[in-house]
Amino acid sequence: MKTRLVSMLTAAVVLAGMANVVSAQDAKAKAREVVKKNAESVVWVTAVVKVEITGGGRSLGNPESKVQALGTVIDPTGLTVVAFSAIDPGAAVNGRSMNVGGENVKLSAKSEHSQVKIVVGDQEYASRIVMSDPDLDLAFVLPDKGEKKMTVPPLKLEKAPKLEVLDELVCLGRLPKVLSQEPAAAMSEVSAVVKKPRTFILGGRTLGGPVLTLDGAVVGITASYKTDPANPAGSTMVIVPAEDVMEIAKQALLKKDEPASSETTTKPAASKNADDVKKAD
Repeated sequence: MKTRLVSMLTAAVVLAGMANVVSAQDAKAKAREVVKKNAESVVWVTAVVKVEITGGGRSLGNPESKVQALGTVIDPTGLTVVAFSAIDPGAAVNGRSMNVGGENVKLSAKSEHSQVKIVVGDQEYASRIVMSDPDLDLAFVLPDKGEKKMTVPPLKLEKAPKLEVLDELVCLGRLPKVLSQEPAAAMSEVSAVVKKPRTFILGGRTLGGPVLTLDGAVVGITASYKTDPANPAGSTMVIVPAEDVMEIAKQALLKKDEPASSETTTKPAASKNADDVKKAD
């Protein structure tokens, strides 16, 4: 009798293990389908950026560099969202302190972008930054008026699904040109759902890239959020919910016919949870 009981328990453990293996394989199969259906919406955005750094009332330099940021096409016009911190080196400087001539001064940076391009394979589309929100670490790039139409299928942003801790996620990305710009992806899990000072989901892996569920629902765009206002370098990767990204994108689309501006100083109108942000400050 005892031997039979042990055998039954052993069989149950083996069956449970097999079920877990099947479940993991099923999740990966679903994730591959998500990648296959949505990878084309992930592109690269490049730009030449000149950053004017000031502190203590004087100029401290104006370095120029070429940047490359992962972007997600979210509208048939070619409107692409990127992480602001990835497209603007000044974001890492603004607000920091530096010893200048024995005096501790706070630095500020103003960036001017030129040669902004959305890169899709071998195709490059002359573009411009039409709106940026440094607080949410989002910037929106649009092909110049008269530029050939992009054929990239946009990722449709709607209300993000309700998620719980440990729900599975698919994070999309793309390799750089030196690696043939192949689609890249990683599976992740929701590590936290933050509701204050505004709604964020933690679990993103690719800055500027989209995050989806295994069912293909768009959760949002991965950005970098400053966790300590007194320390600009302190930040964590968060997923900005899809509906919040789309809310700002609608404002960005209103600027599609405006003249191009090289300075990244545009701020969106008050968006969802803005009152909570003010209270938190």
